[in-house]
Parts: sequence; structure tokens; C-alpha cells
Amino acid sequence: MKKLCFLLIVFLSTIIYSNISFARDYEAFLNAGASTIQAGVDMKNNLEQGYMRTGLSGIYTNDDDGDYRILDVHLTLGNEILIQGLDGELGIKGLIGSIDRGQRDSDLGSLAFMVRGTYQLPNKIIPVTTKVFSEISLTPGPMAFMDMDQYFEIKMGADIYIVENAALEFSYQHYDMKIEDDPRDWSKEDNIVTIGIKLKF
Repeated sequence: MKKLCFLLIVFLSTIIYSNISFARDYEAFLNAGASTIQAGVDMKNNLEQGYMRTGLSGIYTNDDDGDYRILDVHLTLGNEILIQGLDGELGIKGLIGSIDRGQRDSDLGSLAFMVRGTYQLPNKIIPVTTKVFSEISLTPGPMAFMDMDQYFEIKMGADIYIVENAALEFSYQHYDMKIEDDPRDWSKEDNIVTIGIKLKF
């Protein structure tokens, strides 16, 4: 199972690389919090029905309870759903990284199911282009490898476009990671608030 998960992450990376020259829309962001820095890039390809989003991102956090670093690659398929301005996406995310906690040093790896929603608020509510978003990633035990046993992440926030192709991004993220260790398992939870810039080109 570990080999299969690793191959799927490599497969995701290959898809992302192969789509770079064909992507019609790019998004890049850089966010920072009290003890966190996060950056990433997404590429969006329009399809006959909906779109495909591929991308990668990384996060590094260093706080009193230890530090961790995670790199992820993701692929989702999306479309407008239910009402105008609301996009829904389903896909998978491959994660790899490490976490340090005192004398404990664990390696992380998993494949996660990913659900994402984005809604552009009507201009009559807010005159500035504003998009609110939420994202959930979940890894059940059989899809985790290395020292990771389970992974759960929820992210929500808002992009406020000051100009047409640049926005201020405000976000909140919650992480819950279950780690297998000797002599006993342990877990890491974190709540992160960040602010940053998102660019579209």
C-alpha cells in the first residue's frame, strides 16, 4: 500500500508538470502567520465540462509545540454547482513531510480525499470582488504511510481582490495528524491564522 501511495503521488506530480505549458489560468499565493509561512501555485485548465485544477503548495510551522513541514500536490475536477458563482471541486491530494516534537522526529506521507468550494459574493453585497472558500482533506488509515496514521485538514478564508489580478487572502486552517510511534502513538493538532497575497495571471 505504501508503494501504491508513493506511485500515485509521483503520478500527480507528473500530471501537474505536464499541464504547466497548457494551463490557461495560474494562481500563486504567499501567506504568513505568527509562526507559519505557506506558499503555492495552482494551474487551472478549462475542459468541455468544468475544469481541472492541479497544483502544489508547502507549509512550514515552528511553534512552542514543535515544528512541521508539509509539501502537497493536488488534482481536482470542478464545475459551477447549484447557484451562480458557486464552484465545487473533488479530487485527491498527496502529502509528504516531517514533524518534530521534542525528541520525536516523524516522517509524514499520505493520500487524501479533497473537497473544495468557492463562492464569489455578489457585488450588491460587497462592491469589491470577494471570494470565500473552504476546503477539507481527509486521509483514512489505509491511505497513510511512513509514520502517519491519519490526517485531517480544514481550511477556510476569503480572497479580497484589491485589483483585478491580485487579492489579499485571509485564511484559517486546522490540522489534526495522528502519528504512529514507539513506545506509543501521539497526535499533533494545530490552528493557524494567516494573511497574504494571491496573484492571478
